This record gives sequence, C-alpha cells and structure tokens, in this order.
Amino acid sequence: MLSLSPCCTRCNSPIELVTENKSTLRILNSNRLTFNKCKVDGCLIRNGIRCDWLLTHDEAQRESYVELKGADVEHAVKQIVRSVQQLTSNPRAKKTGYIICTRSPLSSPKIQLLSKRLLRDHNIVLRVKKTVCEESIESVFLM
Repeated sequence: MLSLSPCCTRCNSPIELVTENKSTLRILNSNRLTFNKCKVDGCLIRNGIRCDWLLTHDEAQRESYVELKGADVEHAVKQIVRSVQQLTSNPRAKKTGYIICTRSPLSSPKIQLLSKRLLRDHNIVLRVKKTVCEESIESVFLM
C-alpha cells in the first residue's frame, strides 16, 4: 500500500500545496478529508519517465497523478501514463491526470485530442491547468 511508503504522507490540512519550480496545485480541503500525497519523481519511481506527484483517496478509490510542467503537455501525458502503469494499486480506481503548466491556450485542439485519447486508451480524465491552480479536494478526486 502506498500510504505506508516513506515517499507518502497522510494529509488533511485545509490547504495542501503540490508545488515545484513555478507550478503549484493548491488543494482546498475545507472538510479536512484525509488523503495520501506521494512524491513520485525520484522517490516512488527513480528511473525512466514519471510524473511528479500521486494523490490517492483510498475510501473513494481515486488516484490523481500530477505533473508540474513548463509547456510540453504531450510529454507530461506520457509521464502520467507511465506512472499509472507502474503505480496504480487498484485497476478499477478512478484516475485523473493533472498537468499544471505555462502553456497557453489551455484548450487547444491538440490538448483536446490528447484528453480524448487518454480517456479512451487509459481511462484517465485529463485536466490541464495554469501555472497556479486552485482546486477543491472534491474536484481533485472526482467525487
């Protein structure tokens, strides 16, 4: 179980930050739900392509893979897919891939195509957001 890994921490603070370089996912957790925040890059996965973070909510069977990126959304999708292949503990868990990036526009036809392909081929809902993104905990875990 990932929650027992030294790469993971249990979180239930009202605001939890997932940050790297200039990109941040700010999770608003007003109900103080408990979830796992796991460092993927350099901890859970040390070699090969991988995303930066994995957030899991065990009771709801949800996994959110987070890549904090500059502008290469296509490479970020590959990082998320590879991480899911290596780390998913429950093949039936609902999965979300977050890419927090500097790319603009965020709703380009290329990103829409990547999103459709990711859902069709890997059953992962893709969310591409701006450099500093604020999401509710319910949104992060698709509740």
